[in-house]
Amino acid sequence: MYWITALATYLFSFLAGFGIGQITVGFTFVFIILAIAHSFNWIKNGMHYMAFLVSGLVIGGLAITYVDDALLFFPFVLLG
Repeated sequence: MYWITALATYLFSFLAGFGIGQITVGFTFVFIILAIAHSFNWIKNGMHYMAFLVSGLVIGGLAITYVDDALLFFPFVLLG
């Protein structure tokens, strides 16, 4: 379900625009990191879950801070 949630969050971020959308796209990274961790069975207890959650927040925060909007929404920029 994390993969579906990541896709839904990414689509919502694009539809919300480049103001609030850029902020909410950071949460997409949380779900992607958790989806990858669950896919490889890296989450064994609550501490592992928290570690991946925090790493997703950090990566998402760095992405919305240092990456241009056009790169964050690159697949949709090609359509427009």
